Amino acid sequence: MQIRKVTLPILVVLVLGLAASAFGQFAKTQSPFKTQHRELGYYDRTTGAFTPVKPEATDNAEPATTATVTGEFEFTINITLKSTLPKNGIVGCDADAYITDPVTELSYAETGAAVATGSGSTWTCKVTIPYSWILTSPITAADVVGLDYDATLIEGYEATATNGTGTVVEGIPLRSSGHDLGTIKLPASGATTTETIAVTL
Repeated sequence: MQIRKVTLPILVVLVLGLAASAFGQFAKTQSPFKTQHRELGYYDRTTGAFTPVKPEATDNAEPATTATVTGEFEFTINITLKSTLPKNGIVGCDADAYITDPVTELSYAETGAAVATGSGSTWTCKVTIPYSWILTSPITAADVVGLDYDATLIEGYEATATNGTGTVVEGIPLRSSGHDLGTIKLPASGATTTETIAVTL
């Protein structure tokens, strides 16, 4: 009888202990109030500081909105001709406008050319460049347009084929002058921007 009295309390203690332990484990793993989210980061053992890692942008991120900007650049190049104009010579010019979207880094480049009109030492060459650019919206001060131009004196050289009947005309640049006009702020959509330049050839 004495052995049974001692053994029974021990068994009761063991059963209650195991039950409490099991319930505790269940509470830790099954509780609906425990979050399963774990924040990723770096732990500094020296300072005890935790630095979270910022999530990277995903492919599902909203794309940047765009706007179509249109307009025209009009270049008027006033040329003073001091070089000799050959019999088959012409005076011409060309101009460029270019822009790079600061967000997408995509670029546009526009080029136009024309033959000058005039006589003697006074010639005028006009180049019109219409444009239509799709750029990131909203348009900001970072949107700038680069401009440049060239004026050229060209001689038309006529070559006769070896059969004596066919001819080919090639343009030979005799004199050229060009310059970078720098950058300007992107004009408002629909605007006409004029540039007047004086050149000596």
